Amino acid sequence: MKGRECPGECGWPEMQVTGRSRATITWPRPLREGSSPIIAYKVEVAYESKPSRWLQLGICPTNRLEASGMEEGGLWLRVSAANTHGYGAPTQSGYLVMQMDPAPPKILTPLNCTTIDEDTLKLSSQISGNPIPTAIWSRGQDTIEDFGRILISRDDDVYSLTIEEATTDDNGLYCLEAMNSEGRATGYCFVSVSKKPELSGVDESIYRRHTEVEKAPEFVLGLKNRSVDVNCSVLLGCQVTGYPLPFVKWLKDDVLLEETENISITNDGEFHSIEIDCVEPEDAGVYKCVARNPFGTIEAICDLEVVVPKEPPIFYYHLDETKEGIMGNTVRLVAVVRCDCELIRPTIIWTKDGDEVRQRMDRVMTHNIDGTVELTIAHLGENDGGSYSCTAVCPGGSAVSTCNLTVVRAATPIISPSTTPSPYSRKPMFVTRPCCTDALEGEDVRFWVQVVGDPRPKLIWYRDNLKVIRAVLSDDFRYLVGLR
Repeated sequence: MKGRECPGECGWPEMQVTGRSRATITWPRPLREGSSPIIAYKVEVAYESKPSRWLQLGICPTNRLEASGMEEGGLWLRVSAANTHGYGAPTQSGYLVMQMDPAPPKILTPLNCTTIDEDTLKLSSQISGNPIPTAIWSRGQDTIEDFGRILISRDDDVYSLTIEEATTDDNGLYCLEAMNSEGRATGYCFVSVSKKPELSGVDESIYRRHTEVEKAPEFVLGLKNRSVDVNCSVLLGCQVTGYPLPFVKWLKDDVLLEETENISITNDGEFHSIEIDCVEPEDAGVYKCVARNPFGTIEAICDLEVVVPKEPPIFYYHLDETKEGIMGNTVRLVAVVRCDCELIRPTIIWTKDGDEVRQRMDRVMTHNIDGTVELTIAHLGENDGGSYSCTAVCPGGSAVSTCNLTVVRAATPIISPSTTPSPYSRKPMFVTRPCCTDALEGEDVRFWVQVVGDPRPKLIWYRDNLKVIRAVLSDDFRYLVGLR
């Protein structure tokens, strides 16, 4: 019956992966709502491992669903709309793949330490990355294993280290290093365990009346030599006691060290540290922590070694030796280059006939994480021809790839308006309507349209309901609008 009609079919559902086991699913609304307004949409999924089993992902009031808990791999989606009379026929998508793009580990929440109960500590950090990063825990130079009162765990993207029956022997600088095939990330956290003595029959208020004894500075936890890959982060930390609390300063090669955009200096009570966010070869050297109070001065020293690649970068795919471009069109020069150390991305320099190419609207240079480098030249002109070189530079050396670009004129015009006689009409009439077109960012876009009328009609262009100013009227009744 017309009075109890369910909604029609929705448009094809589409999926955009937004994180590990998370995706945004959207779909066009049905053209036919039925005999009452749409009140909900039901989204279901069938995985390639069990294609005949449909699982409900969720029900939502709009044509957009933020789905979570999805399995990686191939899958199909289907969506059905509902009104007060029930669900309409479902619309099934084509074959989709739930898989994140490769990404290096990234620390989403800093490593921190919390107390679960009186004797149990828990260190945790949220880390993203694809493939799923592998975690290595360490204290100082010692690697921590999952054994006895130490529990190492991972819950989705939260990595944890639990210490049961914690004592002062567990004090120190803890490090969480997350690694996958795309790179690695490191988090640090100081742990300080202090327990008051158990004195039976003594009023606990005695602790509040306790007075500090004057004491010269003393390192409880000193500095240790470190070796780190270039472009990684490193933290040098120590714990120093004394009363009054010592004043601490840091030196590198006997020169006072100050905070910069890349170097952070932290003082938290007895704990003192410096963190270098992105280590460069010049950061290698001798680091010294000097602690001083009225009763003495002490210092701790460590060496920081920066490991740099010893080999120059390698072009796995060179630029084409020769390339031909049509005047007015767009040409792309593409190569793939990497360093022997996966953590280092070489510096890329483009030159034309020995002069460096600068980035601008019609000269776009990109460098992807997989090593692909590209120079896109739009609106080719006669002066764009020449010898182009791509130079990759890393601490281990440099490599060059060259391409000779020739610019030629097109045999026929790119846009050829119709030359057939225009029909006559008093009322405005479209002879040629504008067509849909695709373009790359930075390219010109032109829409051609032919309109007749007596007297000559006035044509107004709109883009998203706003007037387009740059519209040109030619003598043969053809209108051209250009977008840039």
